[in-house]
Formats: sequence, C-alpha cells, structure tokens
Amino acid sequence: MIEILSRTFQRFSVFLLMGAVLLVSSCAEPRSPFLQERFPIKAEKKTFTMAVKFTDGGNTIDSRSKSRIQGFVREFHRVAKTPVLVSSVSGESDPSVISRLNTVRDSLVSEGVSSTDIIVKPGQSTIGTEDVVVVSFRGYKIKVPECGDWSGESAFSPSNRPHSNFGCAYQRNIGLMISNPGDLLGPEALAPDDPNRLGNILESFKTKGVETKGEEGTVK
Repeated sequence: MIEILSRTFQRFSVFLLMGAVLLVSSCAEPRSPFLQERFPIKAEKKTFTMAVKFTDGGNTIDSRSKSRIQGFVREFHRVAKTPVLVSSVSGESDPSVISRLNTVRDSLVSEGVSSTDIIVKPGQSTIGTEDVVVVSFRGYKIKVPECGDWSGESAFSPSNRPHSNFGCAYQRNIGLMISNPGDLLGPEALAPDDPNRLGNILESFKTKGVETKGEEGTVK
C-alpha cells in the first residue's frame, strides 16, 4: 500500500512539475524586434539649396540673404559631402552675372568656406531668376521615427509584447542629437600621416623621454 502511494505521489510530482514549466514558459516575453528595427534612424542624401538675392538688382547681397548665408555655411561644415556649387541661370556672357557670382563666392570665403571647396559655374542653375545666384551642396539629412502610435493596449496585454509606441521617443531623441547624419553610414576618412611630425615626436621621445606634469612640477 505504501509503495503504491509512493508511486502515485511521484507521478503526481512529475505532472505538477510539467505544469509549472508550462505555466512559466507561457509567461515568458516573446521575442520582439529591437528598437533599431521598429523605429529606425536613417540618413537620407539630399541637395541643400539657397537662393542669394541682391539689393535693387546690383551686386550687394541683401541683409536677409547675408544672414541666411551664415546658416548655410554652418550646415555645410556639418553635413556636406560635396563642394559648394555657386551657379546662376544666365551664362558667362553677362558681366553683371559674373560679378554677382564672385560676390557670393567672396561672401562664402569670408564666412569660413575654403576657396578649394567652392565651384563657380555660370548658367548651371535650373532654378531662380536672372538676378539671383544659387548656392548648393549635397549632404545627408537625418530621418527620425514619428512617434504617437497609441493604438497598442497598455493595460491588458496577454502576449506580453511591448506597447506600440514603446521606445520611439528614445530612438527619436538619439537621432535628433546626431550632428552629421552621414556618420551613420560610415566614419570620415582619416587624414594622411605626416612623416615629418611623426619623426619629430619619435626623436623627442628618444632624447627627452615622456614628460608628465604633477603637482610639484614636471616629472620625467
């Protein structure tokens, strides 16, 4: 009798253990896509364009365009992947057009754009009017996810899946903090080595050693 009860108890224990395993596994969270998959941050290539206007049809850039050029240059330094193209609708035959193109070029240089990063091409622009100079460059613009999908159930979720809007704000904020969206596609190329500089550093290390500054002065 005792042996029968023992076997029955063992079988009952096995069934109880199996039931507990099934219960725990049913409560486990199913695999859901990572935030990067659900709310991707993308870098899209686009052309940044600005029309520069002049006062009374002359060669002086108007005040509003001067202010916009400063912002344009900041964007160029931040995201540009090509030189700045300075162009116009009219061709080289119009001296006033050439004068305006040179004025805009000089303005870009004065704002910090290297002259080697500026290309002047009269007659290449397909937008604007005869008295407007168009500046443009190619670069990347960030595309962040749009949040606000509250269609998911937040109070009752038998599947244990994250809410439809969970993680979106996190991804969006990360994307908005990216300075150069092109970095998402790959890092910038390293500057070439300077053999002369490297030689000087090695020679200084051989002759002087490593110098560190502490509270009591320089220690070699």
